[in-house]
Amino acid sequence: MKNSVLQEVDQYARAHMRKKRWYRVVTCLAAVVVFCTTYALILPAITMECESCGIPEHIHEESCYAQVESASQRVPICTAEGLHIHTHTPECYDETGALICGYADFVVHEHDDSCYDEDGTLWCPLPEIKAHEHQASCYAKAENGEEELVCGEEEILLHQHTADCYDENGERICGKTEVLEHIHSDS
Repeated sequence: MKNSVLQEVDQYARAHMRKKRWYRVVTCLAAVVVFCTTYALILPAITMECESCGIPEHIHEESCYAQVESASQRVPICTAEGLHIHTHTPECYDETGALICGYADFVVHEHDDSCYDEDGTLWCPLPEIKAHEHQASCYAKAENGEEELVCGEEEILLHQHTADCYDENGERICGKTEVLEHIHSDS
């Protein structure tokens, strides 16, 4: 009788230890699931929280193309109008003809390999306009002793208007022209 009680106690102790180990394993797995789920839910918020450079870019997607007769040939349908590039109207100029609206009627865009199809034909409808900031090398001394612009390029600086560009009445105070950049991706 004593021997059978000891065996039952021993079996109970082993079963209890197995059950304890099982609870530990399930608890650890549950913790892993909780942490992975939390990370998966937080990741999009972290990504959206990152600040960008402030220059909006347009990446061509399938919706930018219209299907043509040939399945291999695609024609872009995103154009200057589709990108909502500003168009100057008479209200954009003052009495002297100076531009006062603060918006460019173009985007900075340099053609690269993504602007050409497989045949090497340019398909991009945007004109090529490069950003340029005058450096010391853009100037030379004139005969009268003053510095003269010699690079032959117009100064075009990327700038996007923000809340800091306007006063409390909504009047633009930055004095800069908004110039945006357009970049194609492989798609």
